[in-house]
Amino acid sequence: MKKGFTLVETLLAILILSFGMTVLLTGAARCMASIRMSKEYQDAQWTFGQAEVLFPLLVTDDPMELEVPPHDFDNGHVFERRIEETEDEGLFIVRTSVTWSSRNRQAREETVRYLLVRDKIE
Repeated sequence: MKKGFTLVETLLAILILSFGMTVLLTGAARCMASIRMSKEYQDAQWTFGQAEVLFPLLVTDDPMELEVPPHDFDNGHVFERRIEETEDEGLFIVRTSVTWSSRNRQAREETVRYLLVRDKIE
């Protein structure tokens, strides 16, 4: 009798190893994508914080003065604040957004707040 593996046993071992490697590599790739997305979100939150320091929401008679045109930051993020008037008098919608480019796609994080101007209420 000859000692060693048969061709079927060798092919089966290669198949099992390749399946295991595929599962491991897929999991690692998903983990890296999750880490990248987490870092991008953290950078967007940092940009929100920096922008709120540079362009704070101050008490004003004219809420439209609080609008901020697109402002570029060093990390490649763009901050913007838009003020929209609602049907209710004295109530405004404040949309604050940060956009950035990641892997040839545009990503965006936005917060929506309401602003009540008491002087506008009759």
